[in-house]
Amino acid sequence: VGPKNRSLRVPVFFHYTRNDRFFGPTVTRAWYERFVAGGAPAQYVGAPPFGRDGHFLLVEPAGVPHWLAPLERFLERHGVPFAAPPAAARNAGSISARS
Repeated sequence: VGPKNRSLRVPVFFHYTRNDRFFGPTVTRAWYERFVAGGAPAQYVGAPPFGRDGHFLLVEPAGVPHWLAPLERFLERHGVPFAAPPAAARNAGSISARS
């Protein structure tokens, strides 16, 4: 995080758990603070521990309830509509087994 954040105008969503084994809370909070100090728009969410390693919060189905609502609020606050796709669109990409 450096001088480029002075020209960044797209809001950034920092979402980390307290038990992320790759990026701990001290490091992620410092990244966020340096980012906003340079004038970049951002929001930081320090989530409670998730499983044995919170780094996988975003890819585990059980993690969805922990990050989806804060992300939806962030997107809404910045004028980005967020809604589930219609059922037809959700099913269009699925592969079904045929006999």
